[in-house]
Amino acid sequence: MPISKIIELCQYLKLLNYRLIGSSGNDILVGGKGKDILTGGSGVDRFFFESPKDGIDKITDFNALNETIVINSRTFDSLNPGKLLSNQFSIGSRDAKATTSDQRFIYTTDGSLFFDPDGKGGIEQTKITVFANLPFLSSDNFEIV
Repeated sequence: MPISKIIELCQYLKLLNYRLIGSSGNDILVGGKGKDILTGGSGVDRFFFESPKDGIDKITDFNALNETIVINSRTFDSLNPGKLLSNQFSIGSRDAKATTSDQRFIYTTDGSLFFDPDGKGGIEQTKITVFANLPFLSSDNFEIV
């Protein structure tokens, strides 16, 4: 699906809290504003995040071996299109924060994923999603578009 169609779908879904459930195929799930619940199903899925200000979504079944978190570089400041660099991702305890100026995504032991636009700078990090199944994430699970 072209990125223009994904963004169009994002704009359409901005008003309510949704429960989106994929199929056995390879799905793209796009949460809009609100607290959406995203379930990919048994295929290889992509979970698209339009903006860090859209609310805290819940992903119920992320498979870190082959699924992807897709991030919009136009609204997630300080990210360039492509793969997320390993120094832009960290794993920490429940109350973890960025420890370097490079870190942008902080994944905590309770399954929360935060975005920090300036790393260890003065801007607060924002929680963007919670993973119900606590997958073992790495920077390889992210694609910036």
